[in-house]
Amino acid sequence: MAPPRIIRVYEDSMTKVILPIHEESLQCIHEASRAESLKSFDEQHFGRHHAKKSVEALDEDIEKMFKNFMMANQYQSSKLCEALHIKCEDQMDQLQVLRLLSMAKFNATKVLEKSALGHLKPYMLFVFNILGINKLSSFHS
Repeated sequence: MAPPRIIRVYEDSMTKVILPIHEESLQCIHEASRAESLKSFDEQHFGRHHAKKSVEALDEDIEKMFKNFMMANQYQSSKLCEALHIKCEDQMDQLQVLRLLSMAKFNATKVLEKSALGHLKPYMLFVFNILGINKLSSFHS
C-alpha cells in the first residue's frame, strides 16, 4: 500500500478536473498528477531500500484511481450527450410544428441554415458539444 499522503497528492490534483472532458486531456492531467506524486514520493523516500516495492504499490493505486476517474468521465459524458440529444430532438420537434417547407425533402441542418427564424442549429449544437467516448457512439447509433 502506498503512503496515503502521496495518494492524496494525486487525488487532490485529479479532483480539480471538471468532468466531462476529452479523454486525451484527462490522460494528460493523469500523467502530470502521477509525475507530481512520484516526485513527492521520491522526496520522502530518498535512499530507502524498499522504495521499489512502494513505487509499484503507488503506481497500482494511482492506476486504480485513474480507472475510476475514467469511468466517472464516461458517465458524465453520456449524461451530457443524452441531455444534448434530447434538447436537439425537442428543437427539431418545435421546428416541425412550424411546418417548414417539406422537411422530409431537406436535410434538417440545411433547412435550419437557410431558415430566417433565428433558431439554433440543433444538430450542429449537439455534434459540437458531445465530449468523451460517447461522441463516437452517438454517430453509430
